[in-house]
Amino acid sequence: MTSNIVQTLTTNWHIARFLRLGFALWIGYNAITSQQPIFFLLAVFFAFQALTNTGCCGANGCAAPSKATPTEEHSSENPIEITYEEVK
Repeated sequence: MTSNIVQTLTTNWHIARFLRLGFALWIGYNAITSQQPIFFLLAVFFAFQALTNTGCCGANGCAAPSKATPTEEHSSENPIEITYEEVK
């Protein structure tokens, strides 16, 4: 279990995770200097997202599938015929 947590914290760092971490640090600094607890909660939220690699919808919750699997009737051997009708 511990190795799984360490693996999550140390792998898959991409631009979105760095942005979330940057927002967390910036908002956290501003929350401490201006003594605003609501900003501190927002900083904790962004830090949690950055460290656990989750977004608002969970890990890859908003990501589109990388490759669609064709069904039997719509495979590359039987392409869909599209007919167009001119509208005047």
